[in-house]
Formats: sequence, structure tokens, C-alpha cells
Amino acid sequence: MDYYSETAVKYKLTAKDYLKIGGIVATGLVIALLSFMFGAQFFVLLIAADIYGMYYFISRFNCEYEYLVTNGELDADKIIAKSRRKRLANVKSGEFLLIAKYSEKYQHQINSCVRKINAPKGGTHFAIYQKSMQKNCIFFTPDGKMLENLKANVGKGVYIDD
Repeated sequence: MDYYSETAVKYKLTAKDYLKIGGIVATGLVIALLSFMFGAQFFVLLIAADIYGMYYFISRFNCEYEYLVTNGELDADKIIAKSRRKRLANVKSGEFLLIAKYSEKYQHQINSCVRKINAPKGGTHFAIYQKSMQKNCIFFTPDGKMLENLKANVGKGVYIDD
């Protein structure tokens, strides 16, 4: 029997993100003002490029994280502006060492990981896995079906705490 579950989590903008967006808009307005003041020959073209640049950089803040578990294999992707997909991790069921709900008692194990993937910030669970002879950690937000899928398909030596 094939086990399949999928979850998508929208990234919530922080105050730091809003400051970055404000900086992008302010920079765009300064560029538009300078091109107007110096009477640039290609004023309309420069303004159009400026507006496109602001749109491009601001749209990168529109992120969504997608988690897919198929027969115990976890895929984590970041979807940027609903048009680009970036693979964050692909973990096979035999590579898991620990899957647990995040709490302070696991902080030592999390700190021992070489690579940490925060997808998205404030993920409720984490998984420690071994890939290329190094320990990695991914934070994610699974639903109940996804946790059951992982429990049913990962190796027997994997500690699952929820």
C-alpha cells in the first residue's frame, strides 16, 4: 500500500521583512527621482525597469513551503512567488535518525547538526537525518496524516516523539 500525504504552509511576513520591502520601495523611488532630475534620455525605459525591479524583489517575499511524504520519503520545497520551486531537502526513509516535536530537550541534538533547514520559521516538528556522512536537521510543520505516514514507513531504529 502506498502512503502519500502533502502539506503546504504559507510564510508569514515578519517586521524585518516589511522593513526590507520598505527599503526596496524607497530605493526604487530614489532611482526614479534621480533619473527624472538628471533628465535621463531613456526616462520612461528607466522607470519601467525600476518598477519591474521593485515588483521582482517584493514578489520574492511571497513564499510557501510544501512538504510531501511518500512511503516514508520526505520532500521539502520552497515555492517562491507561485512560480519558482526550490528543493530544500529530499530525505529517504532509511536516512532518518530522529523525528520529534520541537522542544528544548532536543536542543543539543539540533545544535550538533551541520546543516539546518528552517522551513518555515517556527516549524513545529523537526527531523534529524544523516546524508553524506553528516547530520542534518529540517524543521517542518506536518499534519496528522503525514506523521502517521512517517511512523509507518521509517526504519525501526528511528525515534519518533510527538
